[in-house]
Amino acid sequence: MIGRLIKYLFILALLAAVAVAIYALFFDLPPPSREIIISVTPNGR
Repeated sequence: MIGRLIKYLFILALLAAVAVAIYALFFDLPPPSREIIISVTPNGR
């Protein structure tokens, strides 16, 4: 009984991993971006 449950959980985890891999490959999700402004001052002189 417990062995069968572990087997089904393993198969479910394997299918979930495959689904995540397919999702990552086929859906191009750009990272969130924001504008960063850094003021630069020249050295010396």
